[in-house]
Amino acid sequence: MRSAFHEMMHVQAVFESKGGARRNTEGIWILDKPIMVDTSEGKVGVYLMDTQGMFSSQTTMKECSQIFAIATLMSSHLIFNVMRQIQAKDLENVDFWTQYAKDLNLQSDDQTFQNLLFLIRDFDCCDYGFGIQAGERYLQEELKESDDKTATVNENIRNIRNVFSSVKAFAVPAPPNRCDFEDRLVHNQTNFTIGGYFVRQVKGLFEYLLESISPLTINGNPMSGERLYDYVLKCSANLLSDKVPELFPLSEPVFKFHLDKLVKQERAKYKKIIKKAMDTDECSVSDLYKYHNDQLLEALGRFDKVVKLSDNLILDYRRRLESDIADTYEVLSSYFTQKLEQKDSESRREEEAKIAKMREGQLSEMIKRQEEKIRETATKHARDAEEMKKRLEEQEKRFQEAEETRKKEVEEASRLLEENQRLHKEAEIFRKMEAAEAKARYEEQKQLMQRMADDNLKQAREARNNFQKMKERFKEEEELLKSDPKNTCPKSSNNQEMTKQCSRK
Repeated sequence: MRSAFHEMMHVQAVFESKGGARRNTEGIWILDKPIMVDTSEGKVGVYLMDTQGMFSSQTTMKECSQIFAIATLMSSHLIFNVMRQIQAKDLENVDFWTQYAKDLNLQSDDQTFQNLLFLIRDFDCCDYGFGIQAGERYLQEELKESDDKTATVNENIRNIRNVFSSVKAFAVPAPPNRCDFEDRLVHNQTNFTIGGYFVRQVKGLFEYLLESISPLTINGNPMSGERLYDYVLKCSANLLSDKVPELFPLSEPVFKFHLDKLVKQERAKYKKIIKKAMDTDECSVSDLYKYHNDQLLEALGRFDKVVKLSDNLILDYRRRLESDIADTYEVLSSYFTQKLEQKDSESRREEEAKIAKMREGQLSEMIKRQEEKIRETATKHARDAEEMKKRLEEQEKRFQEAEETRKKEVEEASRLLEENQRLHKEAEIFRKMEAAEAKARYEEQKQLMQRMADDNLKQAREARNNFQKMKERFKEEEELLKSDPKNTCPKSSNNQEMTKQCSRK
């Protein structure tokens, strides 16, 4: 724990600080590696974070809300610096910005943040003392709803109590010589004795923070480093998307009341200045009109400085202020004109001529501006038409190229089709010729086989006839033998075998 304290005391090399009216920190700065701290829940990685001041002249209310929202979503312990005391404006701002952070945290079902610590610097309520206990006693009174507080403050207190699981305060006295303290702190000189009581209180603040360290949780689950990275990216994406509603005060009736009050104040101030101008003898109608234009621009300028947002409600009140001032001028101008008419009718005509000339000049200027806008619009339309013509020509060229390509493909396909048809016809003719040749060969073979069959049948018949003849001769010889047994050797030349047999016998 002691090493973690010393490590946290030497972060000035990362987070620079200096005195002066200009801001030093821009946006949000965070350590590039965690400080590991042993807690009852195990080791916890602590990332220290520093944000820019909220109310600089270069920062709009929307930018302040975005910085506060991102810091709140990334922090398990959010430290909000206030000077001397907690003012009603501080509660209103914290309530307003916290509501914006809730709207930004779209992926969390739990709409409650963890710990909020009001760090009251240069605490001037010395009867409470200093430190965490003094801050708690002071906070019990300041963050307690009561009838002596306005309805807006009570609403802010209630919303802050509901959105943070823990709200505490730590009171710190003012250092005797702040410039010397900051100079030594920047140069890493921790062995100085300036404001010993103040240093003890600052050390007590660090010890309190170390004792109360807890991990960042989303929906009750502790956040790891990898999940924290994804979580911050998603919240940043939500910040840039249209999922987050338009930045708007938490208490709309109160905001409208303040805007209405501001409009009435500016209108009363305008009326007072114009009446004062009307009471002078040198003032004319043209001078009054000039005063009117000057005071209208000043009133709108003061309104825009107080309210920097540009939502529809504020624009409505701005238009209302402009309309009220115009109506007031019409009434006062009418009264002033009647007053001048009573003095001198000729003077009135001259003043009316001046007014007419001034209005004519304004009308001429307005016509010039309109003509300039028309010329710019015509030029833009001509450029657009030229670009459109070029795009059409390019499309026509691409279409022609595509058409030529398509025609070539059709011609090639037709040529291939004709070639295929020609080859098919040649193949058909060749097939018919082969079929005719095969049929001719078949008929020829058939005839040959028929002739062979006829020859075989003829040979068979001749053989049969020869056999009959031989059989008849044999019978005749047998009969001859039977009739003449002595004639054992027939003279027949046709039966040589029998002759040989007779000779042997």
